[in-house]
Amino acid sequence: MTDKKIWHEGTEIPQMYVEPTTGAKWNTFALCIIWYDGWIEDLCKVTDDGKFESMTSGDVSESKFFDYWAYTDDLIPWSLYEQLHQCPNKEENEKE
Repeated sequence: MTDKKIWHEGTEIPQMYVEPTTGAKWNTFALCIIWYDGWIEDLCKVTDDGKFESMTSGDVSESKFFDYWAYTDDLIPWSLYEQLHQCPNKEENEKE
């Protein structure tokens, strides 16, 4: 597995995930943080135009409003993906 950049600076503009085969846009979420007498976090939904919509207040902000942000999928430990995506009969399929 290659090292993937997880945290992005606020100057970087987020993008919604687009399914490669159908072109469908998926809901894409990010954990956004800002420094204000301590770290304040907000769960946000990425909009079509590369902004963040707060899931707590509904406010829409440009990415530069936040100091850092990370796609929530990138925060999930890879080991959980490996456990959930394994074929139940993997050993049997490998023997064939």
